[in-house]
Amino acid sequence: MASAPEPAGPQGTTTVTLSLPRLIQTLKTQLPADRAAQLDALLELAADPSPEQQSQIKAQMCAIASMDEIRAAVNALMAAPAAPAPAVRARP
Repeated sequence: MASAPEPAGPQGTTTVTLSLPRLIQTLKTQLPADRAAQLDALLELAADPSPEQQSQIKAQMCAIASMDEIRAAVNALMAAPAAPAPAVRARP
């Protein structure tokens, strides 16, 4: 008896793309005020980062916040209502 093919990749995983500045802003609202200055500095770097800077920002973010705190911020972003799509005007 043939078995069903196994799915490619881990079952139940989804890839999501998040804005690094939005993630940092969300962290800032969830973490104690004593970490706000560090997050503000990261927010400035995240405005237009190079790929190398993105890695540095992520590493610094992990030094400022625990994985549970970062996970909570990601979950908050995922639970937030999506921003409305811009209105499309009909051409005359």
